[in-house]
Formats: sequence, C-alpha cells, structure tokens
Amino acid sequence: MLLQDLARPPTIVELSRACGLNTLTLKRGFKLLFGQPAHALHQRERMAAAWRLIESGLNLGYANLSHFDAAFRRAFGLLPSELRWRSK
Repeated sequence: MLLQDLARPPTIVELSRACGLNTLTLKRGFKLLFGQPAHALHQRERMAAAWRLIESGLNLGYANLSHFDAAFRRAFGLLPSELRWRSK
C-alpha cells in the first residue's frame, strides 16, 4: 500500500487503518521490520524510481526541480544531471 502510488503516499492514519493497528504500533513495528520510518522508505523508493527514469532518459516532470535535486542528492550523493552525464 505504501509503495503502490509513489506520487501519493498514504498517510500513517490510512496505513494504520488498513493494517488494523494504531498509529504508534504501526510506526514502531514498521521501523523495527524495515529499519526506517514509513516516510523514509517511501522517499527512498521514490528516489530509486527517479533514478531509473533518469537513466532511461525520461523527463520526470517535477513541479519544483530544486526540491527534487536536493532530495535526489540526499538519497544518492549526486545530482540528477550528474547521473545523466554518467549514463551517456
């Protein structure tokens, strides 16, 4: 459910209801199971999808490119333009 739509992640409340857990139990269990909070996992997977799109040469269409650049750099240690340059 968390990774079903990378552009629109469910809220913790929505995830909790779907799992039949309260939010605190979900947060603790999620971090224990995956080693990171749900939001961090979602962001990592979103950046991995972006990586694949950049490598394939597709345009991502982000409304705020500087925000995307910063998030991509945090996730991978390089800018999307650097990846495009490496992929050529």
